[in-house]
Amino acid sequence: MENKKLFYLLDQKGQSSVEYLMLVVIIVSMTIAVLKSNAFQDFFGSQGQFATVYKSEIEFSYTNSYQGREAFEEPDYNNPDHSSYKGSSGTRFFGANQEYPAQ
Repeated sequence: MENKKLFYLLDQKGQSSVEYLMLVVIIVSMTIAVLKSNAFQDFFGSQGQFATVYKSEIEFSYTNSYQGREAFEEPDYNNPDHSSYKGSSGTRFFGANQEYPAQ
Protein backbone atom coordinates (compact mmCIF):
# COMPACT_ATOMS: atom_id res chain seq x y z
CA MET A 1 0.00 0.00 0.00
CA GLU A 2 2.80 2.37 0.89
CA ASN A 3 4.62 1.65 -2.38
CA LYS A 4 1.59 2.80 -4.40
CA LYS A 5 1.49 6.12 -2.54
CA LEU A 6 5.23 6.60 -2.81
CA PHE A 7 5.43 6.06 -6.56
CA TYR A 8 2.16 7.79 -7.50
CA LEU A 9 3.92 10.56 -9.44
CA LEU A 10 6.01 8.04 -11.38
CA ASP A 11 3.12 6.17 -13.01
CA GLN A 12 0.73 7.22 -15.81
CA LYS A 13 -1.78 8.91 -13.47
CA GLY A 14 1.00 10.91 -11.86
CA GLN A 15 2.28 12.06 -15.24
CA SER A 16 -1.22 13.25 -16.20
CA SER A 17 -1.49 15.18 -12.94
CA VAL A 18 1.87 16.85 -13.46
CA GLU A 19 1.01 17.76 -17.07
CA TYR A 20 -2.33 19.22 -15.94
CA LEU A 21 -0.65 21.34 -13.26
CA MET A 22 1.95 22.57 -15.75
CA LEU A 23 -0.81 23.52 -18.21
CA VAL A 24 -2.68 25.45 -15.50
CA VAL A 25 0.51 27.29 -14.48
CA ILE A 26 1.23 28.25 -18.11
CA ILE A 27 -2.32 29.52 -18.71
CA VAL A 28 -2.35 31.53 -15.46
CA SER A 29 1.06 33.07 -16.15
CA MET A 30 0.05 34.04 -19.72
CA THR A 31 -3.19 35.59 -18.43
CA ILE A 32 -1.32 37.61 -15.82
CA ALA A 33 1.21 38.74 -18.43
CA VAL A 34 -1.57 39.99 -20.71
CA LEU A 35 -3.49 41.73 -17.91
CA LYS A 36 -0.36 43.51 -16.66
CA SER A 37 0.85 44.57 -20.12
CA ASN A 38 1.01 48.27 -21.00
CA ALA A 39 -1.17 47.86 -24.10
CA PHE A 40 -3.95 46.25 -22.04
CA GLN A 41 -3.66 48.85 -19.28
CA ASP A 42 -3.70 51.72 -21.80
CA PHE A 43 -7.03 50.49 -23.15
CA PHE A 44 -8.79 48.82 -20.19
CA GLY A 45 -6.91 50.23 -17.17
CA SER A 46 -8.43 52.69 -14.71
CA GLN A 47 -7.20 55.64 -16.82
CA GLY A 48 -7.43 53.78 -20.15
CA GLN A 49 -9.40 54.78 -23.23
CA PHE A 50 -12.29 52.39 -22.57
CA ALA A 51 -12.61 53.37 -18.90
CA THR A 52 -12.55 57.08 -19.72
CA VAL A 53 -15.27 56.84 -22.38
CA TYR A 54 -17.38 54.50 -20.25
CA LYS A 55 -17.11 56.81 -17.22
CA SER A 56 -18.10 59.79 -19.34
CA GLU A 57 -21.17 57.99 -20.73
CA ILE A 58 -22.28 56.78 -17.29
CA GLU A 59 -21.92 60.26 -15.80
CA PHE A 60 -23.85 61.81 -18.71
CA SER A 61 -26.70 59.29 -18.54
CA TYR A 62 -26.97 59.66 -14.75
CA THR A 63 -26.93 63.47 -14.89
CA ASN A 64 -29.26 63.91 -17.87
CA SER A 65 -31.58 60.90 -17.41
CA TYR A 66 -31.03 59.39 -20.84
CA GLN A 67 -28.43 57.44 -22.75
CA GLY A 68 -26.94 57.94 -26.15
CA ARG A 69 -25.35 61.18 -27.17
CA GLU A 70 -22.75 62.77 -29.32
CA ALA A 71 -19.64 64.04 -27.63
CA PHE A 72 -20.29 67.22 -25.64
CA GLU A 73 -24.00 67.27 -26.51
CA GLU A 74 -26.21 69.01 -23.97
CA PRO A 75 -29.96 68.38 -23.77
CA ASP A 76 -32.38 71.26 -24.35
CA TYR A 77 -34.45 71.36 -21.16
CA ASN A 78 -36.53 74.31 -22.40
CA ASN A 79 -38.23 72.01 -24.89
CA PRO A 80 -40.69 69.55 -23.27
CA ASP A 81 -39.94 67.01 -26.01
CA HIS A 82 -36.33 66.39 -25.01
CA SER A 83 -35.23 62.76 -24.64
CA SER A 84 -35.06 62.69 -20.86
CA TYR A 85 -38.64 63.92 -20.48
CA LYS A 86 -40.59 62.32 -23.28
CA GLY A 87 -39.87 58.99 -24.98
CA SER A 88 -41.69 56.68 -27.36
CA SER A 89 -44.15 55.57 -24.64
CA GLY A 90 -44.93 59.07 -23.37
CA THR A 91 -43.46 60.97 -20.48
CA ARG A 92 -41.72 59.19 -17.63
CA PHE A 93 -43.15 61.68 -15.12
CA PHE A 94 -46.61 61.69 -13.60
CA GLY A 95 -48.85 64.50 -12.46
CA ALA A 96 -52.33 65.29 -11.28
CA ASN A 97 -55.28 64.32 -13.47
CA GLN A 98 -57.06 67.58 -12.63
CA GLU A 99 -55.82 71.11 -12.13
CA TYR A 100 -54.98 72.17 -8.60
CA PRO A 101 -57.68 74.33 -6.97
CA ALA A 102 -56.94 78.06 -6.85
CA GLN A 103 -56.17 79.37 -3.40
